[in-house]
Amino acid sequence: MKIEAAGVRRIRITLTRQDMRSFGLTEKTLLQGEGETANALFSLLQAGERFGFPCETEKLLAEVYPLSEEGCVLYFTGLQAPARYRIKEKAIEPRLFLFRDVDALCSACRALRQGKPQRIGSSTLYRLGPEKYILAVCALGGDKAHFFCLLQEFGEYMGRGRLLEGIIREHALPLREKDAIEALSYF
Repeated sequence: MKIEAAGVRRIRITLTRQDMRSFGLTEKTLLQGEGETANALFSLLQAGERFGFPCETEKLLAEVYPLSEEGCVLYFTGLQAPARYRIKEKAIEPRLFLFRDVDALCSACRALRQGKPQRIGSSTLYRLGPEKYILAVCALGGDKAHFFCLLQEFGEYMGRGRLLEGIIREHALPLREKDAIEALSYF
């Protein structure tokens, strides 16, 4: 039996026919997982620990390659759990809504403050022409679907994204940044 490190989280174990017999392994038991295969493989993994291979890895890839009449080569690769990424709430894109008059805008802001509690990351108000207002909202946590549906009852959904807000910023006058909903809900 020959054990070697084959990478950072990988070992190679070469077994002769005699080694396979001593562990009670055959090609059939290795391929089908029959008999005492699990115990034999665990013993081989424990032998691989002296090469720094963690045998208590959560997930393990085992590969078996026969060497004609000489035995076989086993590769054990420790698989790390996939990384999970959580979107940072401040990185959420703004959603933009168009209001035809100031009454509809203020009514929407009041309804938002009286409805279900919702954390608002930021809200910016723009004026487009004499009587059109655009509200850019970044909602954090809570029931976002309810939040945005409530805004659509009073205004028209325009889209989402920082690019769209940048275009609006070029053609509209910013009136209140960061806390527009908070400020307008009192009127």
